[in-house]
Amino acid sequence: MGSKRLLFLLNNFLDGGTETVAITYLNNIVQSTSHTVTLAIALNTNEQEVFLDRLDSRIKVVHLINNNLLTYRRRRNHYSKKNFFVDTLDEIFLNPVRRVLLTQRINALAKNHDVVIDFDCRHGAFLKKYQNKKVIAFFHFSLDKHLSTERRKQRFVTKMSVYDHLVLVCNGMYDEALRMCPEMKDKFVRIYNPVDIDALSEKASEPVSVALQPLLEKNYIVAIERLEENQKDISTLIKAFSQLKENKRNGDVESLYVIGEGASRNMLEELINRLGAADYVKLLGFITNPQPFIRNASFVVHGAKYEGFGLVLLEALMQGKVVVSSDCPVGPREILNDGKAGFLVPVGDIDAMENAMAEVAANIKEAENRVINSKEHIASFLPKASIAALERLF
Repeated sequence: MGSKRLLFLLNNFLDGGTETVAITYLNNIVQSTSHTVTLAIALNTNEQEVFLDRLDSRIKVVHLINNNLLTYRRRRNHYSKKNFFVDTLDEIFLNPVRRVLLTQRINALAKNHDVVIDFDCRHGAFLKKYQNKKVIAFFHFSLDKHLSTERRKQRFVTKMSVYDHLVLVCNGMYDEALRMCPEMKDKFVRIYNPVDIDALSEKASEPVSVALQPLLEKNYIVAIERLEENQKDISTLIKAFSQLKENKRNGDVESLYVIGEGASRNMLEELINRLGAADYVKLLGFITNPQPFIRNASFVVHGAKYEGFGLVLLEALMQGKVVVSSDCPVGPREILNDGKAGFLVPVGDIDAMENAMAEVAANIKEAENRVINSKEHIASFLPKASIAALERLF
């Protein structure tokens, strides 16, 4: 295949799993192929773009909207509860301006690229069918949850008309797509989210700050996810771990750390205080590089109501860590190989989560055999396979 000029689109470049996956794709493409890459970020969120320094210097980065007034709502809403008055004013007066600017600037960029990749599937309204160009979208969340009404489904089908291919990031999502939108089956393709194990190992070996170092020296388990209870289910993890401690089933595990930030922080802090768990459940906030916390954890836990993939589960497996996760749609079951590579718990089931934590805490070496015996399964998530599958779409 000859060299292609690739344009990746992201609405913003924050601290989530989608951005982490995008970095893996972008860096590995410029390092292992002859393609050139431009990353166009729709909204400049300034200091919230904490992952920018992870990008290879050969990647050209463009911000489409830099004006602080036009990006204010997105920057404010990332870590705070939404404000109905502010959001309404923004939607009425500023969103039309953003839409015009994005349409003009995205299409101007697209003229100079061979392939347009809408990596968070947020830009269909600003794109058009181009001659001699491929337009590809990635979708990162459960379609069953996203297309919860017939109206939303019809809007989705209309939106997809501009794309030549829609990438679903696991088989569960692919099956959902075929079931819900069979008329679009020719557009659908499954490509796993990749993890660069070498880059992951480097990050896991990096030192942490002096303030955080004492936390790593304790026996703990860790959850790494946004504090957003509309999608995540950190409250179940907190309640289950509190029960685990009360019932003295925690073995050597002293604490539960939760790494991440979000609008549900106050609610979760109130829950911790109500349970009297402040001594052993710690909300550590956002940490730019959480990999040392995975590396030093007894095991990793994950609570969610739905996912598109659950990247942190794969990062944990690649570091040889046992994972206990909600069996939510759609990624965890596939990543954990139907429970052969980890432990799956019904969504929201506090007792089942406690029991799974207790089982791993009491038999950590035996539990780790699940990971050791899953190396072939884990290998299917490496970048080489994902990039080759993406290139076939070009």
